[in-house]
Amino acid sequence: MKKIIVILSLFVFTNSICQTINERSTKIGLTNDELTDACKAYEKMIKSETYLESEKKVREFAEKIENLIITQKIPFDSINNREATLKLIKNNLEKTKFKTVAEAEKCINEMISSTERRKKENENLYLLLSKSTPEQIMKIHKPFYDKTKAEYGY
Repeated sequence: MKKIIVILSLFVFTNSICQTINERSTKIGLTNDELTDACKAYEKMIKSETYLESEKKVREFAEKIENLIITQKIPFDSINNREATLKLIKNNLEKTKFKTVAEAEKCINEMISSTERRKKENENLYLLLSKSTPEQIMKIHKPFYDKTKAEYGY
């Protein structure tokens, strides 16, 4: 279960980053100063109440759909939008821990809302992430990976 929560958390965060990225065939990357600023901003963000609330909402959702993902071997990219996720849950409600589709919809809405708040409060960070190379993104996210490793052992 811990792996699913970690993977879903990473998927939701990565998906929210990807939505902010301009579609460019090549990225020039960040300057050293911008990379330093992005690393500091990311560390600050993951300690914020907004981020912690967002992470909590993702965990709550992951716990409720864990069995569905495992038993149906659902790829995470199939839950990349609200409508598709609701349809998946509606068609498999008995394989989730949700009592009703309305409960699932409320959980999804809260997760989306908290993610949007996090993005709004960290607009500059997301702008820097959109300009980052994959290597820079890995460096920026290092505190998340370290935290995850310490918390879950992987």
